[in-house]
Amino acid sequence: MIAVFTQLIGALCASMAAGVTFEIPRFFIFRASIIGALSYMVFLYAQGRYGSYPAYLIACIFFTVAAHIFARKYKAPVTIFLIPSFFLYVPGTSMYRMALSFIQLDYVQSQHYLIDTLSIAGIIAVGVFFVDSMVEIIVKIINHRHRIIANK
Repeated sequence: MIAVFTQLIGALCASMAAGVTFEIPRFFIFRASIIGALSYMVFLYAQGRYGSYPAYLIACIFFTVAAHIFARKYKAPVTIFLIPSFFLYVPGTSMYRMALSFIQLDYVQSQHYLIDTLSIAGIIAVGVFFVDSMVEIIVKIINHRHRIIANK
């Protein structure tokens, strides 16, 4: 339990650091970091239950939905809330291990890490793209219904 709590505090701090690095307005830094910590909690739960790759997808869907909700609530761009959470899932360790294996001439291991890196990056992209597309479709449907009601 303490290890999970420590990881969540680490995720919160990492999200804050990403927010500060990308010069997010101070008002939004903690709010964006909360999304990062909560999405990491979802990731840890999903990883224990479903495995690593589905956990990335579930967490990315969660933080993208949360970023859209916060963006509408605070009337701010979605990217302010999306980017600090996004950095928690970038496969930096796999990229490092891939480069290290390549330098050490272990091409089989390097290929393994390359596939792992590209898989995680693809899963992140699919999760964000899926939610963004769904939000756009829902907003268009709602706007269309409002126009129909206003014309009556």
